[in-house]
Amino acid sequence: MIPLRPYYYAAAAVALLAAVGTAYTVGRLDGKAHERSACLTREAKRTAAAERDRTEWRAQIDAWEAERRRLEQEAANAVAEIRVEYLPGKTEIRRQIVERAVYRDCRIDDGMRDILNAALRGRPIAPEPQPVAAGGGLVPGGTAGHG
Repeated sequence: MIPLRPYYYAAAAVALLAAVGTAYTVGRLDGKAHERSACLTREAKRTAAAERDRTEWRAQIDAWEAERRRLEQEAANAVAEIRVEYLPGKTEIRRQIVERAVYRDCRIDDGMRDILNAALRGRPIAPEPQPVAAGGGLVPGGTAGHG
């Protein structure tokens, strides 16, 4: 057997270290490229999702704008239907009433209902007679029995 010199061991160690260092560097560069690729893929997905959301929002906003324009047109048509007639001494505006409020939770007693109805008709309502107390409504010390 040929005796090995320490230089051969040193050369083998250097070669081994060089191989390990090269493998580490190549692996690190490959990992960096792989991570960059994965990051770009995630960013592309995020951008696509944001663009999709923006498109959906734009469609929703466009639908709202179309509805607003339609309602504005209906309002303009309703205004165009209002007719003003000039009559001697007064002006009347005639319009079509589409809906009116219904107050079904309003509770009042009969007396208040009569007062409100009279007020709506423009007629005063006569006050209800008050019950007379015992004694016939005579004033104490009065002259009702003297005559």
